[in-house]
Amino acid sequence: MIDEDNDDFYKFGNNAGINFKKYDKIQVNVTGKNAPAKFESFERSDLHPILKENVKLCKFAEPTPCQKYSIPCIMARRDVMCCAQTGSGKTAAFLLPIIHMMKQDGTPKAEFNKTQTPQVMILCPTRELAIQTFNNTVRLARKCAIRAVMVYGGTTSRFQMGHVEEGANIVIATVGRLNDLCRKNKINLDETQYIVLDEADRMLDMGFNVEVRSLVGRCHREDRQIMMFSATFPREIQTLAADMMKKDYIFVAVGIIGAANPDITQKLIDVTGGNKLNSVEELLQENKDKKVLIFVKTRKNADFLAAKLSSKNHSSTSIHGDRLQDQRELALSEFDKGIRKILVATSVASRGLDIPSVDIVINYDMPDEIGDYVHRIGRTGRVGNCGVAISFIDMEKDSSILPALVHTLKDSQQETPSWIKEVVSGDAVNNAAGDFNATVDIREYTTSLNNDVNNKLKVKPSSSNGADWGEDEPAARNNGPSIKQSQPVNMAGDDDLGW
Repeated sequence: MIDEDNDDFYKFGNNAGINFKKYDKIQVNVTGKNAPAKFESFERSDLHPILKENVKLCKFAEPTPCQKYSIPCIMARRDVMCCAQTGSGKTAAFLLPIIHMMKQDGTPKAEFNKTQTPQVMILCPTRELAIQTFNNTVRLARKCAIRAVMVYGGTTSRFQMGHVEEGANIVIATVGRLNDLCRKNKINLDETQYIVLDEADRMLDMGFNVEVRSLVGRCHREDRQIMMFSATFPREIQTLAADMMKKDYIFVAVGIIGAANPDITQKLIDVTGGNKLNSVEELLQENKDKKVLIFVKTRKNADFLAAKLSSKNHSSTSIHGDRLQDQRELALSEFDKGIRKILVATSVASRGLDIPSVDIVINYDMPDEIGDYVHRIGRTGRVGNCGVAISFIDMEKDSSILPALVHTLKDSQQETPSWIKEVVSGDAVNNAAGDFNATVDIREYTTSLNNDVNNKLKVKPSSSNGADWGEDEPAARNNGPSIKQSQPVNMAGDDDLGW
């Protein structure tokens, strides 16, 4: 929890960096009928005066492209699907317009009740992101007479239920715990008007589609408004998302979707047959005063590496799904404050967390999916700041991700080492792009594809497509359109959607 008397109350992630002005040159595609025009500054926007003051206190000098285009669309009460690079200000892009509309509607502050009926539901994939979003909500909602609460797993629900009963205009939650509180009638979503899926691609992953759709299906208001934000938005995920949204939703694509931030210098080190531990120690010796985030695949390896580095006088801690919630929060706090310069983490720290001033990200173990790579290295180089990402590559163990990695390096204007070019063909790189780097609104893609097929077959186009299921579609439909199977998910693991 935070309070207004704390010196860090208005600390809202990273401040704008030296390359912030480059944001004006980023390509932005906005599709959807009658999309509102972008705005150029917070001061000249239509945001509520209290929000403008809070924006100043949070030291937002000017809006990012994500905010310039998304905020007017949300304030026009349109459903929005927004793809933007990590560290591009997505959290404020949905919080500011939601709080503005609540003030505009005269939303009364919630009062004590055994069953709360919040106006806003924000779903997050991890506990840490839920906590971060809650803290940022409190900052931006200062003096707005709007009460936010957070609910997440990993801790007893009794305290959280008591906090919820005191009043809840905005509920920020992980999926499993919110489902539990809804079943216990502590939270009723009948009157929930504003729905946000943060890191929407992970929220709509095959393992959690049913739970997410169930919660959205509990929001019965006809004027409900859905906002989905993510750094990666493959076509199949767009299709799942579109099924829950109004047909005239607005799609905002900022930059090359799925590409890594060009402000992050990406370096690859060949460790095939070598000793990773020696390599990481050398890097840490060369960067003694830097704040370093190290990603590994397994929880066991996270603890082992953190302990090993600490024994060699590198101040380290770890965060993963097996650690108790207070241990996870302490690890993040110590890393944030610089008490510990090194944080060893599994994927639990790769999604949405805005840890200020991370100088270097090291992929000690490469992930299996290129999307996870983009999210991982996106913990540095945020909001126009520069960063460095160093990845250890084992040419045998990591061979499957290499074509997509080369494509990502190209998209983000990085050099590909010659030793990788020698083993990865151009065809493999082109095929690896797939849907991941798609910048096309699924509706445009579907129309184009259907027109192409129909022209060849000389038949009339169908009246429906994969993104337009009927209203009688069951809320608990899991698979939706045919999409590739994702990796199995451990509900008690590093992604906290379940609990």
